[in-house]
Formats: sequence, C-alpha cells, structure tokens
Amino acid sequence: MIGESAGAMILSPDITYVKTMDDLKPAPNLEAYTGLGVTHFSTLPHYLDAPFANETSDIFKSYHETINFIPINNQETITILNDELMKL
Repeated sequence: MIGESAGAMILSPDITYVKTMDDLKPAPNLEAYTGLGVTHFSTLPHYLDAPFANETSDIFKSYHETINFIPINNQETITILNDELMKL
C-alpha cells in the first residue's frame, strides 16, 4: 500500500489533527475523524515544508504530547516491511 500526504494520514487511528490543514467547507456534514487504524502512529507529512510549514509546526506543537506522530518532510518516507518501521 502506498499513501502520500492525506493518503498516509488516513492510515492513522484518528485524523482530527489535520483539520487545520484543509478547508472544511466542501464537507460541511463531516462529523467523524476516525482514520483507518492501519498504523499505530499518525503520519504528519510536509513537516516544516511547503505548502504546510506553518500548519505542520502548529499541529506538532498542539498534539505531540497526545499523539504518536511520525513527522516527515517532503523528501522522507515511512516504510513498513515485515512489521519493521523505517523512516527514510
């Protein structure tokens, strides 16, 4: 499975932390922020990189004590192979 940006975040147990990165107007009835729960961590893509440098910094500061984040910038990947997690 490959996920990039939102495609990686949706694998998290919960995606509430990304509310500040997206415009919620196209989904006015969105009430649940449950992720797929495939991973035991939450990916924070674009960390300190364009186009979301400020947003990702704020998200990390707001949630890092309560969410098991793996922040990645635009040049990094997270790979899980045979239950081994690698951040490259």
